[in-house]
Amino acid sequence: MAHIALFRKYRSQSFNELSGQDHVTVTLRNALRMKRAGQAYLFCGPRGTGKTSTARIFAKALNCVGPDPAHPLVDPPELPCNECALCAHITAGTCLDVNEMDAASNTGIDNIREAIIGKVDFAPVEGRRKVYIIDEVHKLSGAAFAALLKTLEEPPAHLVFILATTDPHDLPATIVSRCQRFDFRRITQNETVSRLRWICGEEALTIDDEALEMIAEAADGSLRDALVILEQAAAFADGHIGASVVAGLLGVTDRAALFRLCDALQKRDTPGALELLDALILDGRDLVGLTRDLLAHVRALLVMKVVREARAQRVILKVSDELLARLQTQSSEAELPFLLRLSTVLMQLELELKNPSHARLNWEIAIIRAISEPVVSAVEAHRPPEAPVAARGGDAGAPAFGRASSAPGGDFHRGGDAGAPAFGRASSAPGGDFHRGGDAGAPAFGRASSAPGGDFHRGGDAGAPAFG
Repeated sequence: MAHIALFRKYRSQSFNELSGQDHVTVTLRNALRMKRAGQAYLFCGPRGTGKTSTARIFAKALNCVGPDPAHPLVDPPELPCNECALCAHITAGTCLDVNEMDAASNTGIDNIREAIIGKVDFAPVEGRRKVYIIDEVHKLSGAAFAALLKTLEEPPAHLVFILATTDPHDLPATIVSRCQRFDFRRITQNETVSRLRWICGEEALTIDDEALEMIAEAADGSLRDALVILEQAAAFADGHIGASVVAGLLGVTDRAALFRLCDALQKRDTPGALELLDALILDGRDLVGLTRDLLAHVRALLVMKVVREARAQRVILKVSDELLARLQTQSSEAELPFLLRLSTVLMQLELELKNPSHARLNWEIAIIRAISEPVVSAVEAHRPPEAPVAARGGDAGAPAFGRASSAPGGDFHRGGDAGAPAFGRASSAPGGDFHRGGDAGAPAFGRASSAPGGDFHRGGDAGAPAFG
């Protein structure tokens, strides 16, 4: 028997088997139970989240007649039985009443006319409803959308459209407004791990929890991607699947190496950190990926540092209890200013690595910067700068910025400090505004004239430049 890929073998066949899409499955089941199923649906969301699987399950439910051929169901059930002939045909893709169309390869108006518009008036051959599932519907041309619009707005009673797309923003508003829209969410890491663990049990595979978490993290919410990685790891390991196997396949840095590297950095062990970097490079690790992985690790340490509640830590980080304990231990040994500075260094390094010609040198410089630069405490980092002193007394040899004059009407005064620049003082004469005393060798910026009505005057200080 030909091998079937895991993502096809374990494709969900009922609403109960879908992972992480309760808001979709509950609504569709209620519509079936209350006999209020619509005729146009739009399924949006990232890849591998169950859009096409949900469309097939819904098509089965609309046409299911129950497991007993002698007493077929009149109305669609809430859940397909997966036992009747119609359910079997739809699962196998041989049902004449359920048509799947790939819009990416059938983009034109002629494809829409031939596959849909010219056939919608024909009654179903086997079941109650004729269902058209159009995948990647955003790839259709403008003319194709225009041709589909009228049929989508007023379809025959036996017709149901299910449009699936990863880019709903590319669809015309006239199409979206005629459909019931469902937004599929990324499958959480815990849900992905749970599903993978069950499949490993079915396939008699043994796998480490850390390996499961690495696969779920790499899948980024796509269960199909996770199953592809799992199948590849199973073929490589030929037995037990460990974290090192998965790390090697994905080209990511395993957790143990990240913990060791972060320990060396926070202990200011420059030789140790450079040796770890050299070992990772020799092991074939991509330095851009290493930067991203270490930055994610530092982010986890920051979360552990500032979020004290264990429940909130699990929700934010979505890791196992064992890994959570290891992160807690390492974060307790690190200072918050150091982690903040390390994250800044890594983010700058990520930008520098866009030009990979000196990737290793950039990494080594980043390690030296992270270790060598002084750690500034949070209080010092946020301390406002001291304001300049506006008034100074007569300190010898120091620049004076002026002081108030004791004379009537005096505004700004500089005492006679030897060798110090004077910025002026108020004149003791009535009406004087700005005055420079006669300090030898010091530049004078002017003084108010002692003469009545005088505005700006420079006294005759020997050797001093006059500015006015």
